[in-house]
Amino acid sequence: MAWVEQRADLFRVRLRLPDGTVVTDSAHSTKPAAQIRAKEIDVELAKDTFLDPREGKIALREWVGIWQQTHQAGPTTWAAYRSHLRLHILPRLGHLSLTAIRRQHVKALVIDLKTKLSPRSAADVVMVLSMVLREAVEDRRIGFNPARGVKVAAGHRPERPHATPAQVAEIAARIRRRVD
Repeated sequence: MAWVEQRADLFRVRLRLPDGTVVTDSAHSTKPAAQIRAKEIDVELAKDTFLDPREGKIALREWVGIWQQTHQAGPTTWAAYRSHLRLHILPRLGHLSLTAIRRQHVKALVIDLKTKLSPRSAADVVMVLSMVLREAVEDRRIGFNPARGVKVAAGHRPERPHATPAQVAEIAARIRRRVD
């Protein structure tokens, strides 16, 4: 069961995990907000959907090391994954904890990738990041995948040509001449 404690000017939500450890889930500026979160935690615990806040504090770089040990792929695929991780993903996001990665981080990565890579290569890098984060969701380290659904646009497509009113009139006139 979660409870609320006041600490200076904040109200923190605390709970005892099944292993007996007492942890802080979150801190709030008002007591009612903290009480609502405490009730949410109680419901999540009852439904077995609660995510231990400590599990998502792992850095992406460390999580990738764990993920690599169990992810199965062929040698060529692994070479591509390692390249994407080493050259693009980890230098930019590797220091962030899983819970700190936001959709805006992923979108900023996409913008950066599009200046260096083809749209297809940039999409492949984002796919690898999304796969790594999806596994973190499945491992119950984070509640959602911030890379899910982020698209890498293939670039600006020129507008399709349209007939001008004069061209439409000319086409109609030609059709009328054939019919007559």
